[in-house]
Amino acid sequence: MVITKAQDLEQFREVSIRPAFMDRSGAAAERSVWDVVAQLQDIWSETFQANAVVWRMWANHIMRGLDRSTWDRDILEPPPSQIAILLKPADLPAERQLAGLSRSSDLALQVVNGAIEDNKRTEGKLEGAW
Repeated sequence: MVITKAQDLEQFREVSIRPAFMDRSGAAAERSVWDVVAQLQDIWSETFQANAVVWRMWANHIMRGLDRSTWDRDILEPPPSQIAILLKPADLPAERQLAGLSRSSDLALQVVNGAIEDNKRTEGKLEGAW
């Protein structure tokens, strides 16, 4: 694309640089922020876990310059240090499986302990009846 006049430059900025959705002040609109958050989560959710506010902070960090042409590149980059300290590593499949096994064994233990208590009560009633 050749930019020969001011109108061409403005059109280029609209298409390539400025956020697709802007509020009245010229800042990126909420919809643009959520679009960047969704892209970050698509790419990084298998690596990191975080609350929604942390994902928004990361998106705002990427969008701070309002130059949409750099957002895709920045989304692929690891988080800056001030955001990285707020992220937790994502659960690995083995960790999820162990957590599930732990919950299952806890439930089994509760069932067994309940059965033992029921047996003791029944035993006490039978002894009292004789």
